[in-house]
Amino acid sequence: MGNCEVGHNALGAGRIYAQGAKLVDLALASGKIYEGEGFKYIQECFENGTLHLVGLLSDGGVHFRLDQLQLLLKGAAGHSAKRIRIHILTDGCDVLDGTSNDWEVVKRGWYAHVLGEAPYKFRSALEAVKKLSEEPNANDQYLPPFVIVDENGKSVGLIVDDDAVVAFNFRADRMVMLAKALEYENFDKFDRV
Repeated sequence: MGNCEVGHNALGAGRIYAQGAKLVDLALASGKIYEGEGFKYIQECFENGTLHLVGLLSDGGVHFRLDQLQLLLKGAAGHSAKRIRIHILTDGCDVLDGTSNDWEVVKRGWYAHVLGEAPYKFRSALEAVKKLSEEPNANDQYLPPFVIVDENGKSVGLIVDDDAVVAFNFRADRMVMLAKALEYENFDKFDRV
């Protein structure tokens, strides 16, 4: 699956070229994804840090695929990742709307993922989705930010220094913005406290 750009990239090539999700399928199946410099870089956090996988979650196969996430989880664990957290984006956005950079959306996500601050707190993601889906104006593309907390109300799975963050959406538009907020030393789009 994917959007119209998928076909445009190879239009008129005269043969089938693996692109996008298919390339990821092949890299996961062959194990090549775990041999690249990118994986070796994130693997440095496996001993003492946490691997955070961030992306949308749906069964539509347009913006991400569950089977790829499952294989990534299995592969990371098989390559010594001791702590893995999945951060589900519930704002429905992995793409930018036109030319705007909605830093308020990124700020809400950053505060939830890094500081553990969000308007809603739940003991599990399942509880969060069930409860928030009952809210007025809730739909399958947008849920307000929430965090998962332990029995003492403390947020769990926060992104901290020396952890690794990997986006698993097909498109990286919004994730590029989050990466800037996580990494840029002179970041100025919102206060990171």
